[in-house]
Amino acid sequence: MKKVRKYFIRNVVFYIITLFLFFVFAELALRLVKFRVNQAEGYFRFGCFQWAADKFRVPIDGQDPCLFWRCQKGNEFREKFYQPVKGENTYRVICLGDSTTQGYMMQPMVIAHDQTYPYYLEKILNDRRTSLNFEVINAGCGGYSSFQGKRYLENELLRLDPDLLIVWFGANDMRYAISHRDSQQRIPDKTISGLDSLFSKSKFYQFYRQALLNIASNLKKDERRVTAKEFYENLNGMNDLAESRGIKILFIIPFSKQNSRIVTLEESEGVADYMNIFLDLKKEDIAVVDLGQFFKQEKDGASYFFDYCHANPQGNRLIANSVYAKLLESGIISIEKITKDRKHLTKTQTRD
Repeated sequence: MKKVRKYFIRNVVFYIITLFLFFVFAELALRLVKFRVNQAEGYFRFGCFQWAADKFRVPIDGQDPCLFWRCQKGNEFREKFYQPVKGENTYRVICLGDSTTQGYMMQPMVIAHDQTYPYYLEKILNDRRTSLNFEVINAGCGGYSSFQGKRYLENELLRLDPDLLIVWFGANDMRYAISHRDSQQRIPDKTISGLDSLFSKSKFYQFYRQALLNIASNLKKDERRVTAKEFYENLNGMNDLAESRGIKILFIIPFSKQNSRIVTLEESEGVADYMNIFLDLKKEDIAVVDLGQFFKQEKDGASYFFDYCHANPQGNRLIANSVYAKLLESGIISIEKITKDRKHLTKTQTRD
């Protein structure tokens, strides 16, 4: 019996040492070849909430059980604080979206706050020199889908009492999910996230995790982060929330740059269902602006973008001008109309 026990212990020790040496050599080999995870294919863990590349991971204190992760803290947006209660002569606009709204935040294409389209739009509106003070809040967050946007709006942003909501989602919604759609996501607790963050310092762990993500991605390669049906429900839900509170709303149709040319959503392959949603919104007399068409008409329109969808400062300035023109065309921005709507809303609130 003692010999059997001794033999068993010796085998266990041998296997532990062998496994340890395997991990050590694997770690050294991956570091020697300077292995990095494929950020383009696995931008979000499970297609959502956590960057795959260790350099762009969401810190544990930035994770959120409702939104998966957040870019803002409280009423501070892109380092600018807004009072919860707006001034009497303040017309508040909230621009809700992903990194195309927030401004690209990774080197070497970092967009400062005063180079984003919400900043330029605020400047255009206040240059009207009216008695109104226009506040345009940049509520964009990199990687967000319409699923997160709707949650963000109903749980937090409505408290800021906006008069106008500008919504720009789609680029992340139509990305292929890795294992789970956004509506299926569950954020792990802080203990698991902490262990994951600790192990992620290891190149072997990064390799192992990326392999699993690639396998999961291939198993569900035709499933998107947000399905067309869910996309419609999210946009329609945001419209209903705005309408019930007397808030004006404008939707922006996503587009992309491919091979140095602008490709509208209508021209993109495999996303006809998403385009039909915007066409339905138009039929319901909901304001929609097609920026893709706008940039196609611009000379060298693709030159205003860093990559497939993120505008440079000049591009953001043109986006602000295009959005402003649509606000005028649709009658959303009209001093007479704003004053009339406010008086009507005040009477309704008093009556209620």
